[in-house]
Amino acid sequence: DGAAAEAMPVADLYCITKSINHPGEYDGITGKVVQIPEYYSMWRCRTVACPWGGERPAVEVVLLHSEDMRIPERLARLAINLGMSKFINTMAAAVPGFVRERRSRCTPTQPDPLAYGHHHHAYGPAARGGVATVVPVVSPGGTQGPLSPTLDGGREG
Repeated sequence: DGAAAEAMPVADLYCITKSINHPGEYDGITGKVVQIPEYYSMWRCRTVACPWGGERPAVEVVLLHSEDMRIPERLARLAINLGMSKFINTMAAAVPGFVRERRSRCTPTQPDPLAYGHHHHAYGPAARGGVATVVPVVSPGGTQGPLSPTLDGGREG
């Protein structure tokens, strides 16, 4: 029918990667090292419209980091600016491999059955009370396509 594939409306994915209380904070012996009592580092990933007006969806990743380093704010900003650029460059270099590996399982608009947190997804099988299985999808041309999660042993749910 020529209709373009649309992204499934989903909730944003949030991941808290680190949230700790540092046991050495209460040491009080050395006095030389600035101890960070706790910090929070997390990211949010969501599908957004292409910023250039194209048909393919884009992904927005927001990184959030909070900590009390007990140092001047200007020094903290400098450290973040220098460290964040290395982090972003490393992440950007890994994206093509991630995309190739994901495309071997599903199309850009399909939910990834092996995605991190897929069993906790707002519209995932756990939210609907079912058990996920993976079955091949047959494209309109009759050929087998990428994998798609379904419920109840392969029957569409």
